[in-house]
Amino acid sequence: MNQPIVVFDGICNLCNGTVDFLLRNDISNQLLFTPFQKESGSGEGARLLAQFGVFEAPVSVFVVHNNMLYSESEAILFLCSYLRAPWKWARVFRLVPKPLRDLVYRVIAKNRYKLFGTKDFCRVPTQAERSRFL
Repeated sequence: MNQPIVVFDGICNLCNGTVDFLLRNDISNQLLFTPFQKESGSGEGARLLAQFGVFEAPVSVFVVHNNMLYSESEAILFLCSYLRAPWKWARVFRLVPKPLRDLVYRVIAKNRYKLFGTKDFCRVPTQAERSRFL
């Protein structure tokens, strides 16, 4: 499969908001999505990440594309290339050293439940979105 697959924490409000944002702004309609949690349906997210040695619920959004795993700031910047302007321009942050980008990412990720809350269950795609979810 050549389409990028976004693996996200299905109970995280920030992660679900990010998925909603990506669905609205993906100009190519190429991005596919799957929550990590096995209870949410196919378990595809957990299976995909296990291939890369990730077995616990993600603290990061992950992107799997062409047998590569992108995480933290690299995943976000990778996803920006699929977005319309001005969001696409965020790729300029590649100029910031990766350790610094990832540090900022980790601080937000570590506190995401406190800052944005959680859901009791994983996001259920609408009828129109179902073809974009594994």
